[in-house]
Amino acid sequence: MDVRFLPSEKTQAALTGLAEDCESMQWAVAWATENAAFEAAIKHSAKFRHLVIGTHLYQTQPRALERVSDLKAAKVMPPTGDLFHPKVYLFRNGQRIRAVVGSPNLTHGAMTRNIEASVLLDGTDDDKALTDLCRFVEGAWNGAEDITPAFLYRYQHQFAAKAAAREDLTKFSYVRPPTNPNTKRAP
Repeated sequence: MDVRFLPSEKTQAALTGLAEDCESMQWAVAWATENAAFEAAIKHSAKFRHLVIGTHLYQTQPRALERVSDLKAAKVMPPTGDLFHPKVYLFRNGQRIRAVVGSPNLTHGAMTRNIEASVLLDGTDDDKALTDLCRFVEGAWNGAEDITPAFLYRYQHQFAAKAAAREDLTKFSYVRPPTNPNTKRAP
């Protein structure tokens, strides 16, 4: 198996090119928003065997879920239970499997401005690590839920309600250490 480092600035182009060139895809991502890699996934959506999108922490855009909701291969991991946080993009051509695995979610930020790191694995279905990744995505898909109108409705409203909290996470508060170590921390 060939392993190559994939820096931030090359991730989107790699995912877009691999989606175009493959016969089938399996993706499991913690979060998704509209971006060029997402558009490539939509363009080649008939190639999906499994697509699992997480919604924990309300980072996934409802519009992204709406756009994939009609795909039989698309499911959602609801924002309950343990945090669903993978970033696994698999592409198959016959016996050949290529995978992008690392830190980038399927989000605009990850594809355009964040500092991300991943590896591109290139091998065959004889490579245990690649077949284990395929089984991992399939297992996640089996444990996920269909993207129903009822789920979309609930998620859209909760996503909107959590907007202020998401915005607060982008701000860093400069809090002075207490002068007396026994005092309570500032909020």
